[in-house]
Amino acid sequence: MNLDKLLIIHKKALASQKVIKHNKTHITKNLSCGDEVKIYLNIQDDVIKDASYQITGCSISTSFTYLLVEKIKGLRVEDVKKITKESFFDFLGVEPVSSGRIKCALIALIAVRYALS
Repeated sequence: MNLDKLLIIHKKALASQKVIKHNKTHITKNLSCGDEVKIYLNIQDDVIKDASYQITGCSISTSFTYLLVEKIKGLRVEDVKKITKESFFDFLGVEPVSSGRIKCALIALIAVRYALS
């Protein structure tokens, strides 16, 4: 993801934070940098009907959280559980980040996995 695209997504991501009516939630923290994401999921009949988040973090964690939350809405829980760290970037349709920023990019996936467990 190039810098221009990241900045546009980051701006949308900051404006999209909210708490929805939910029946699953989880907070994940990256202790090495201080990023923190809280995921809210509204699951009905094993489908993620709605998803949202609140985040305090860098541009990468914020942008990738936004992309993931938007992409999982309407998907079956079993399909979301199949997303791995290795398939994450392909699932989102973006280029992987550098190895030094991988924890930032994956924080929302980790929170979603815990919320679904």
